[in-house]
Amino acid sequence: MLLGCAHAGVINTLNYIRQLTNNRPIHTVIGGMHLVGASPHRIERTIDEFQRMEVQQLAPGHCTGMPATLAMRTSLPTICAAIHVGKMFEF
Repeated sequence: MLLGCAHAGVINTLNYIRQLTNNRPIHTVIGGMHLVGASPHRIERTIDEFQRMEVQQLAPGHCTGMPATLAMRTSLPTICAAIHVGKMFEF
């Protein structure tokens, strides 16, 4: 899933996409997860949901915010990629 800015909430957005696709798995989430200013509890719950959904790759950017990005990189180091201009992903 490629996000510009998940104003509805990244987990709400993922749940909606899964509803539309008959619960197909979400492999990758890239972009703005709209967690800037989120509480540590909300960030922790979001990471828990990524794990529960078995997301295989994360690339937080834009409005994810530094605390949430650092928490993802700390909690999910094997699946959390740095994102920057020119970054390429292969699927």
